[in-house]
Amino acid sequence: MIDDHIKHLRAYVIGSIFLIFSCFINQILLANELPQTGTLVVTYQTDTEGERLDRIRFWLKDEHNKQQLFPKGDAYVDDFNYQNRMVVIEDLLPGVYTLEFLVPNTDAYFVEVPIRQVVIDKGDALKIDQQIKPRTTFFDSEEKEKETETESPTFSDIDTPVDTEQTITADKTTQDVAVDTETAMGKLIVSFDAKFDPPLAEQICFKLMDDCGNCTVHPRSGKDTEVALVAGKMVMIEDVPVGEYSVEFFIEDDHEQTLYASKPFHITENKTKSLHRSLQEPIPHQEPPSDDPSSSTEGGINLNVTANIPTAIFHVRNEDRTKSWEGKGRLYTFEELEPGIYYLSFESTDPFFIPPKEMRIEMTENGDREVETLFQTQGKLKILTNVDYTKVIIEDQNHQKEPMKAEISETMSALYLPEGHYRLTFPKQDDVRVPPQPMEVTIYDLQTSEVNAYFEVQ
Repeated sequence: MIDDHIKHLRAYVIGSIFLIFSCFINQILLANELPQTGTLVVTYQTDTEGERLDRIRFWLKDEHNKQQLFPKGDAYVDDFNYQNRMVVIEDLLPGVYTLEFLVPNTDAYFVEVPIRQVVIDKGDALKIDQQIKPRTTFFDSEEKEKETETESPTFSDIDTPVDTEQTITADKTTQDVAVDTETAMGKLIVSFDAKFDPPLAEQICFKLMDDCGNCTVHPRSGKDTEVALVAGKMVMIEDVPVGEYSVEFFIEDDHEQTLYASKPFHITENKTKSLHRSLQEPIPHQEPPSDDPSSSTEGGINLNVTANIPTAIFHVRNEDRTKSWEGKGRLYTFEELEPGIYYLSFESTDPFFIPPKEMRIEMTENGDREVETLFQTQGKLKILTNVDYTKVIIEDQNHQKEPMKAEISETMSALYLPEGHYRLTFPKQDDVRVPPQPMEVTIYDLQTSEVNAYFEVQ
């Protein structure tokens, strides 16, 4: 009898231990399946003209005071219709973050933007909409309202109220895509809107085609991350192999595809490529070009140039330099060009942006040509001194650039440098003025850093 009780007790203890152990293992497996990081989507705008939008940056600081400056490079999406910019920050550890906008506002043109705190949870995507408002008088505000009644509404008017937060819960069952770990990878963010027919945006898909003819259709349920936009959506695609691609936006109906836009692009290793398209009416079907000279394009060919800043200036000349054209703005079309070789060069009226190098372009009878350009950003270094003239040697502490020399006259000089850490050395000019000790300064994109070089007079 006692032996039976002992057997039952032993079985009960073993069963309880097994049950507890099973629950513990299940919790571990469940924790491993869930995403351990979150995503922050920051959208900001100024006014309907996008005043100074290209020069705005923001700091994101975690609970340990570690901060990063965004956007980085061209990892952002611009909506030219609503004049706003979207930045997606992935792989953030859960916790409380501080968001601080850096706005060029020495003339007090904008209302000050308060510092905000955001909370990132595991597996979630948090969306922040920030409107940076210009200061206006009561009269100006009334006039502005009258002017904008017939214009496209702002991003915040349609999507979410200004300064609000919206949490988009990620799919907890998302599985990682199996990829070859030896293949170099990048990331891709594709966004689009269909303002000519907003409900149509839900039906629009896009396909990616590499230079080998391989094709994938997106968004892929359970694999791509989707974020709703005003009249479209944004899709984040992880682990895209490095290479040349083209993207086509389409709607499939009754096994027929209606094409709305297409665009070539390149994926770089460990970089995030951002693409945005404002879709218009469908592209009409075109027959392949004929070899018959009489069937060539009448009226010439168009060269459509797109830049990432509104202050861009484009210069086009033909090969023998007998003709030249000029265009300005973020988007410009050189119309009715004849087939041949052309050279496209760039300028910027804003010294914070570095123009790209001149491009050689071949225009053919096959159709219009699309060119996208990227102006690199830099920062400003202002050197103040108490002498009328001196020289300075500027050395890149990362040793990526050769040392440069500059002259300072009339007690002040302004230089534009790429983002980085620099060492400034002031050589001795004479026996009367003793130069300051070498000093170090950090330059940030689209910001001004200031140093004081005080000479002691003996």
